[in-house]
Amino acid sequence: MSNSTQMKRAICQHIQKFSSQPLRQAALSLFSTLGYASDRTVETPSVAEFRAQFDSESKLEHPAALIASWQSAELLFQLTDEELSRSTALFKDEAVKTSLLQSYVFIAIELADGDYARGKLAGIARQINRIFPMPVMVLFKIGGRLSIAVINRHLNKRDDNKDVLGKVTLIQNIAIDEPHPGHLDILASFSLAELTEGRRVIQNFDQLHAAWEEVFNVELLNKRFYRELANWYFWALPQVDFPADIEKVDEKRRATGLIRLLTRLIFCWFLKEKGLVPDKLFAEADLKKILKDLSPNASAYNEAILQNLFFATLNQRMGKDKNGQPFRSFATDEGLQKNRSTYGVDTLYRYEDHFRDPATALEHFADVPFLNGGLFECLDRIEDGTGKKLYLDGFSRNKKKRPAIPNHLFFGSEHEEDLSGAYGDTKRKREKVRGLLHILNAYKFTIVENTPVDQEIALDPELLGKVFENLLASYNEETKTTARKQTGSFYTPRPIVEYMVDESLKAHLIGELAKADMSEQDAKAGLDILFAYTEREHPFNEKEVATLLDAIHTCKILDPACGSGAFPMGMLHKLVYIIHKLDPDNARWKQLQLDAAAKIPDSSAREAAIEAIERDFTENEDDYGRKLYLIENCLYGVDIQPIAIQISKLRFFISLICDQRTNRNKRENHGIRPLPNLETKFVSADTLIGLPEMDQLELLPGRVIEIEGEIENLYHRHFSVQRRDQKLALQKKIKGLREELGKVLAESLGSSKKAQHIADWNPFDPQASSDFFDPYWMFGQSLADGFDVVLGNPPYQSAIEHKKAKGGSYRDRIKGQYASTKGTWDLYIPFFEVGIHLLKPGGVLSYISPNKFLSATYGVGLRQYLLQETRILTLADVSHLPIFESASVYPVISVFKKSQTTSNYPFALLLPLSRESQFSADEYSLGVQDSGSLTLLPDNLWGFLLSPNLEVLKVLLSGCETLDDIARVRATTTAAEAEELGATLRASPAAGWKTLNTGTIDPFSNHWAAEPIRHQGRAITKPILPDGQQVSQNRRELYSSPKLIVAKMALGFEGFVDRQGEYAALNCNCVSEPSNNWTLDAIALVLHSSVIAFAYKQYFDGLRMSGGYLPFQAPQLKIIPVPKIQKSAVGVLDVLGRIRAIATETEFDPSVRTFLIDVSNACVMECYFRDHMAERDLLFLDNIASHLAAFNPSAPESQQREFITQLHRTLNAPASNIRNRLLRISADSPDLLGVILREGKA
Repeated sequence: MSNSTQMKRAICQHIQKFSSQPLRQAALSLFSTLGYASDRTVETPSVAEFRAQFDSESKLEHPAALIASWQSAELLFQLTDEELSRSTALFKDEAVKTSLLQSYVFIAIELADGDYARGKLAGIARQINRIFPMPVMVLFKIGGRLSIAVINRHLNKRDDNKDVLGKVTLIQNIAIDEPHPGHLDILASFSLAELTEGRRVIQNFDQLHAAWEEVFNVELLNKRFYRELANWYFWALPQVDFPADIEKVDEKRRATGLIRLLTRLIFCWFLKEKGLVPDKLFAEADLKKILKDLSPNASAYNEAILQNLFFATLNQRMGKDKNGQPFRSFATDEGLQKNRSTYGVDTLYRYEDHFRDPATALEHFADVPFLNGGLFECLDRIEDGTGKKLYLDGFSRNKKKRPAIPNHLFFGSEHEEDLSGAYGDTKRKREKVRGLLHILNAYKFTIVENTPVDQEIALDPELLGKVFENLLASYNEETKTTARKQTGSFYTPRPIVEYMVDESLKAHLIGELAKADMSEQDAKAGLDILFAYTEREHPFNEKEVATLLDAIHTCKILDPACGSGAFPMGMLHKLVYIIHKLDPDNARWKQLQLDAAAKIPDSSAREAAIEAIERDFTENEDDYGRKLYLIENCLYGVDIQPIAIQISKLRFFISLICDQRTNRNKRENHGIRPLPNLETKFVSADTLIGLPEMDQLELLPGRVIEIEGEIENLYHRHFSVQRRDQKLALQKKIKGLREELGKVLAESLGSSKKAQHIADWNPFDPQASSDFFDPYWMFGQSLADGFDVVLGNPPYQSAIEHKKAKGGSYRDRIKGQYASTKGTWDLYIPFFEVGIHLLKPGGVLSYISPNKFLSATYGVGLRQYLLQETRILTLADVSHLPIFESASVYPVISVFKKSQTTSNYPFALLLPLSRESQFSADEYSLGVQDSGSLTLLPDNLWGFLLSPNLEVLKVLLSGCETLDDIARVRATTTAAEAEELGATLRASPAAGWKTLNTGTIDPFSNHWAAEPIRHQGRAITKPILPDGQQVSQNRRELYSSPKLIVAKMALGFEGFVDRQGEYAALNCNCVSEPSNNWTLDAIALVLHSSVIAFAYKQYFDGLRMSGGYLPFQAPQLKIIPVPKIQKSAVGVLDVLGRIRAIATETEFDPSVRTFLIDVSNACVMECYFRDHMAERDLLFLDNIASHLAAFNPSAPESQQREFITQLHRTLNAPASNIRNRLLRISADSPDLLGVILREGKA
């Protein structure tokens, strides 16, 4: 955020000059103030001359260019490295060079007055960029407003001869007369003076482009806003309180109450952006004239303005009733007896005495339309049975029941606060905070969500999801420690959502087109064109278009852990875009809705539905009718947190309001159709618990089906009902039917508990979260067969964290329900199984999850389940991307189709070109793999599928056995044993076993004598484990026998051979009792080789933890591939293993050690790839064997050192065949041995 007041003032003055100066002069002046100027220019006095100069191919005739609306077009200047470096050429060149790619062109265009949505301006900018070979920044002047558009244009990563026209970013609707502070801040940040503040140097195009990318990064803006809002939240949290009638836990009550307040207020801020709520309700200067008391510690603003706005304005109709009485009026306080007539009526205004002029108080709210939708319903309620009022929001005439939210939290000036305690971070002792309205006023908001092809540098509704998912996580017991230390880590980024939406929806629609006799290949090719944000016409004929629209109309899509609604909202955007391309004038889509309405049995309901459809399509923007019916019929969400469901619904409300046309007719609610009721579209429930079993339905009496049908019809009526009294009447009727349903079920199923669950579920209680989820009972009969698409980001929680949060009995319950839950399963594991279960046959599941399930032992059950029940469509590796800002989470996107198949099939692998690749088409490669690979490895390990070196691994595995086949692999202790034995450790000298742990083991060596073991607060030097009763017979035999002791966690394999049985080890693993001619030293050499480092990375890279550490535990070690080799080869490896141990433990020149590593790798590779290496004259074992024959493992250390020195001198001599072959390995075998050596480096 810019801190330059002087710069902002200058920018403001130059913007205001656009109202009096010619476009060219004003634009040059503004850009000069920002630090951008050049003499390279061409003056074009008219649009015709501009086109004659630069548009020789008439590309601007494209409809998206809107050329008929151009009033003037000026090429202002071209900015090159020369201007940026401030150097002066000997001969001044003022020509615009169209061949100079490393530059920017600045253009100003004046458009005729009109409504230019962001997409239209982005379209013009894109067409202008097509006539120039370099990026173009466009300044638009439209009446009294300016907009600036810049395109992300870069070379194609796959083809340097092409460039990519990426996303268009806009600074939009800058008011010339009075620029918004947020716009001035963005423009100041864009100035060269601020870009070069500090140590940054900008002297060329690349440096400028990198700096601009930061300024035009909406994510950075969102994070900046979130940090400021989070500071406000943690500052406000201890200062507020809410009524404790319903929520008794103090911290949770304050947290959820404050988040609810933020939700409603920010939603109103977006309404203000739409012009539906007046600015004066948020302006301190105006409020001082309206309210009596804005003193810092009073709560007048929240009570008189916000609560009245939320509950008595947005949730109450405009106009008058049939008796001429206004719907909006005060609930006067006339004493207890008289107040009873309005007791429990939460849509009447309160706090009349807070207003300076009570008689005119309602006028301040008069122009705000009725919105409905549930968000602004007061959550105070009358308790069933007692009739007692229970307060949560505290919209009350009783002062004791009101929330305490002091005015200074809204209007306080900026100051510093110590928030280190709230964040758990000592660096946060001096955080800046200020009143909430000051924060909101400092940023520019836009009501239109950004898209993959255009975005505005402003806070869009997606921000709500990011902000609130993090705030929700910050008070959740399971996530609050992490959430308070991170920003953005609990929200799936838009490009990931977009990809998952596309892949799952394409897979579903390919199936529908295939049913209509279209080949899968043609369907996929056509859908790729349809889904792309381009102007290219889709290839589908009339019949295929009808098939697609009908498939969309009937499609059922669920996010089973929807959070703040990122995936359902992403799905809505994509479906709206597709419908627009298939049916631009909405004729077919509207007819589908009319046809559905015509089937409603009740004539009055049918006529009302048809009338509403006609009105929805006629009186609003085209997308409104698309969105409304997609929301009603296609999209569903579940989340265990009720407040998350509220936020999901809020985002859909904003999306609908965005496309509503407004008028100023109060009788018609300003043209705003009140928002739909989404209580039966988004529900708060435990997705993993299902009741009752679906196979019981066929045993149920017919009355159950009748009741369910009646309830589903009432759900549809409830979706669109607007009047509160009608809504309450429908809810009462639904409740009665559910109670009857419970009674009938109890009688027929003989399960009163299950029946009671179903009967008691109340979708209209925004505070409740159901302890079960079943789409049939909750959403209606149309979901009896399941969903077409299930997608989302399931919760991740380790076994330890989950047990701590939910308890062992809950985990046991889940484990009993899901076959995939094996071992120490993470919470996302059963979400895969429940997602598949919720699908129709042929349905599609797409999740982003940790990639550990591909490799972890706890994933074996899930992998087996997926093999049996699904067909993999796509695996996309996004593990290198900072998606969740947590290095301990390495995600993968997986797409599955519910289909049992026994034959092999192809599936797609989407892999990054490098670990620096961004998630874009030109930085990823798409490959195809055969499903036979899914069972290639023991335990059906799949982690290797994400390797770009999959084919190399397949060659490596040919003819191998496993480590478990040639030796015994086991743990040296259990965790409990390690604790018990560790308590008995003694310092040397003492009788017993020298004792190691993971921290004291290195490759071929240990640090027993050099590093103490730390255990239970003690540091024990040269630790000894004494023999005694605490050591079991099995452990005693293990410790006393030869073994290879392996570090449990390391960056690469680390093991030490205990040849004499002198060592014990705590919390380690070991290899012992070798067979098939193998020795421990030979095994150690193989396990320390590049071959195994490469293979282990392919197998288990998904298990990598923070810092890059990998686990080396018995389940992983057992399945390491080892070659089937002759005894003579084992002999060479054995001696090399011993020599490596000696070279590690004694002083040698580093070049000797490096040479020994190279020789060892070559010999091990020959054991795996002998034929391949023989063809290239790269064999080593036989030659080296003769040089090793003289090695005496019992010789004194000095003789062994001399042997190694002489061995190095001989084998590394310039004329040595060994040396020359070592030098040729990568060059002669670049695609196999070269890959292994490169990828197998530590």
